[in-house]
Amino acid sequence: MSSVKLKTANLAKLSDNIAVPTYDRTAISPGIVHISLGAFHRAHQCVYTDELLAEQGEKAKNWALCSVGALPNDETLCRRLNGQDNLYTVVTRDEGGMSARVIGSIAKVMHAPADPGGVLTRMADKATKIVSLTVTERGYGHDPATGKLDVERSDVAADLMMPKRPKTAIGYVVEALARRREEGLPAFTVMSCDNLQKNGELTRDLTIEFANRRDPSLGNWIAKNGAFPNSMVDRITPGTTQTDIDHIKSHFGIDDAAPIVCEPFKQWVLEDNFCNGRPEWEAVGAQIVPDVYPYELTKLRLLNVVHSAFCYPGYLADYDFVHEAIMDTDIQRFVRRLMDEEITPTLPHAPGMDLPSYKNKLIERFANPEICDGLPRICMDGSQKIGNQMLPIVRERLADGGSIRMLCFSIAAFIRFCRGIDEKGKPIEIKDPLANELRRAAQAGGRDPRPFLNLTHVFGADLAANETFVHGVEQALGNIEDQGIRSAVAAL
Repeated sequence: MSSVKLKTANLAKLSDNIAVPTYDRTAISPGIVHISLGAFHRAHQCVYTDELLAEQGEKAKNWALCSVGALPNDETLCRRLNGQDNLYTVVTRDEGGMSARVIGSIAKVMHAPADPGGVLTRMADKATKIVSLTVTERGYGHDPATGKLDVERSDVAADLMMPKRPKTAIGYVVEALARRREEGLPAFTVMSCDNLQKNGELTRDLTIEFANRRDPSLGNWIAKNGAFPNSMVDRITPGTTQTDIDHIKSHFGIDDAAPIVCEPFKQWVLEDNFCNGRPEWEAVGAQIVPDVYPYELTKLRLLNVVHSAFCYPGYLADYDFVHEAIMDTDIQRFVRRLMDEEITPTLPHAPGMDLPSYKNKLIERFANPEICDGLPRICMDGSQKIGNQMLPIVRERLADGGSIRMLCFSIAAFIRFCRGIDEKGKPIEIKDPLANELRRAAQAGGRDPRPFLNLTHVFGADLAANETFVHGVEQALGNIEDQGIRSAVAAL
């Protein structure tokens, strides 16, 4: 099949089975600045906004996106998107087949390292009503054990020293809000779309803490005038590979340098807490609710925590992909026990959510072979994910006297992974901001987890000193060491 280069002038040349923007893209303008140009943002928020622009046209035209590449290595992606008029294709895959949709909701793409002043000007502009974030757990510059700014971190310390030349996401937010205050403009809403418990509240606390360290009157202004809605976001979105790009080109005839591949399922639950207007995302399927917490906690614990729980056993068992690991009978039994026995008792009631059906649907989504979601992607940043998402469950279960056997096994598998060598002697690449520290501690301890659990900036002083927890992890790590990962999972 011959291919068509993706750009505005060529949309009419695409195959009829590819959905394209039906609204006038020349009329849209950004009302939202989004920090991070990652795959999830483009598979989720951009898709909802594209659907809204198609649904409401003129009414929604000022709610398009200015998406900002925050990292130096985002330069290539920014250039690719600019080269195709900021259009890109979202391809959904499951066992029923594939579908393609060209997304047009990004009106502008910027690269923060190349043009920090331009990004700040855009954020401070009165047309910007919302600044949204998908910067991952590490991007908030906080200590997961305390929830406070990690002022010892070099990038956070640099922003506090030179606040008008920020590098971190929170630094950008505070400087842009400071400029708006000086110019007599209203605050924008700061909308976290990251997988963090009470993400809006955390973002608010960190933003105000940063502002207070700079100028207490600025912190007071933000506390009084800003808004930080909590949100729950969901769509499994692996990183796009060159194979994906080539396959999309051959299958759909689209020459797209920046496509997204994801599952069909998507969900967005958003707290109705905005200070400067918002799009009517509920018109295209988002849930706008007064309290996100029950939905957020359920999703974080049943999807994200479970992802982290089985990715390390799956990797050590020599699987490459999520769907391969979850189809292992013993791993799936472990996952279901973790869900039912140790996570479900910690969940609040979420109106309208059928937990048994939700858990079954998650297993089905994990098992989707068409996504080819690599386990190394899920294994990334384990210290942040476990610290922010899994350990709160451990603490709650310990306080209630509940079982933590599956949770301890998950952490033991993470420790074994962090030794950096698998059971066949092959090296493991640990992609984590604490990679060297994790490797040293895992290797130093051997079958004793204490050196690893004494990393208090991950586990806190409380868990490092809790004998029930330490013994549980020690027993699980010993079983992995003695029996090998496959037999240890089977014995659970």
